[in-house]
Amino acid sequence: MKKIVIATLCVLLAVASTSCKKEKRPDGMPDIYPCSLKIVQDSAPLADAQVSIVSSDPQIMRFPCGGNTDANGIVELKTMGFKGAPAGSFKVVVSKIEATNRPSSYEEAQQLQEQGAKEESFDLVDRKYADASTTPLSIEVQKSNSAPIELDVGEAVRISREDLMR
Repeated sequence: MKKIVIATLCVLLAVASTSCKKEKRPDGMPDIYPCSLKIVQDSAPLADAQVSIVSSDPQIMRFPCGGNTDANGIVELKTMGFKGAPAGSFKVVVSKIEATNRPSSYEEAQQLQEQGAKEESFDLVDRKYADASTTPLSIEVQKSNSAPIELDVGEAVRISREDLMR
């Protein structure tokens, strides 16, 4: 009985000590703070969009930050997988792509090829938002960010990406 109690205490101590450790962050990674964005398009939440924030500071630029929007258009920013974003000024890049005739298996690819169907893709957000040099969206991440920062990507679009596929 005494061995069981000692073994149980050792296991509990090991679990407690590992749960108190912080995840190892990359060297030079800045402090990060909880921050979320709400992306809207045509006054409605934009789900399944890819969002990233881009800094002009080379020290911060080394650590990518972003995420995907949920059904409510909300993205909880993560920096290299860690929840939060560094403090500072950022350009916000937003994109959403729809693909049609994209095969999910080898057999489906053969069938689509036999039918002469081509894979097509479309931008569902104006392309100006997909590039840090052209996006008009910007945010200021602070040490305390209470509510999601709302950003509007304008009207809904469906622009063929064929010109980008060549």
